[in-house]
This record gives sequence, C-alpha cells and structure tokens, in this order.
Amino acid sequence: MKIKVYFFILLSILFTHFGCRTIKEAPLLYVTINIVADNYINDGSSVSFDIICVEDSESILNIGPEDWFVCPKRKALANSELKKLVFSNGQHITNNILVKPGVERIILFAEYTKIGNRKDFQLILEPGINNAIFNIKLRENKIELSDELFFPEIEKYSPEHI
Repeated sequence: MKIKVYFFILLSILFTHFGCRTIKEAPLLYVTINIVADNYINDGSSVSFDIICVEDSESILNIGPEDWFVCPKRKALANSELKKLVFSNGQHITNNILVKPGVERIILFAEYTKIGNRKDFQLILEPGINNAIFNIKLRENKIELSDELFFPEIEKYSPEHI
C-alpha cells in the first residue's frame, strides 16, 4: 500500500512540476523603428505619422491612411496600441516598441497634404524576430522602408509599450 501512495505522490509532483512548465506565454518582441524625414517634406508642412500595433490590423488597413487620421477608431485605440508622432523637415526619431503577443503586423500611416497613391502613405512591418530594426524614410510625398544606416543624433522615445 505504501508503494502505491509514494507512487501517487511522486506522479503528482512530476505532473505538477512538468505540467505547469508546458504552459508557455507567447514571447515578447521588441522592435526598433528609426524614422528620418528628408530635409524637405510635405511642401514644408509637418506630417502626422502613426505607428499602429493591433491584433486586428486588417480592419485598420481597410480604413487606409487617407481616412485614418479623422476616423473615430483612431481616437478609440489605447496608448499601448497607437503611437502618434508629428514630423517636420529633417527631423529624426527612434522608437523602441514592445510588441504585444497576437500582433503580427505593425502599420505605419503618414498624413501628407497631397493626395496620392495609398501605398505611398503606408507601410506594413512584420516584426517576426526579437530586436528587429526598421529604418523608415519620410520623403517629400511618401514613406519608404530603407536599408540605409543613419541616425547620428537621435531624439529617443524609449521604451514604448505598443
């Protein structure tokens, strides 16, 4: 009888110890988004720029950058899901962002005064790996992903929990 009791106790301990370890939380991802504006953007006017980290990114993409900045959904997002920035000529900023579990894409929208192609005013980033670095250039009338190395002196916003 003692052997059965000890066996049951040992089995309970093993199950509790190893069973709890199999429950894993989704890993946290940190990404860095470096943004540099050209010396002349948006006909000399500032550009509103949003970094959006939500699980349901498809609904945001359906709104598009042309309607996003006046959309009620923008106002309803939590600070942890939306980072609002404003850029002027030559400005550069680095954002260190904590991407919550379930967020597969980071959406970047820019609001330029000239109407143009939707793809010129949005970027879709897929972080995928921890410590990913994205370099973004704000051109005169569009945004683009860049592989240039820049940022000698950077105004930092760190850490951001988006």
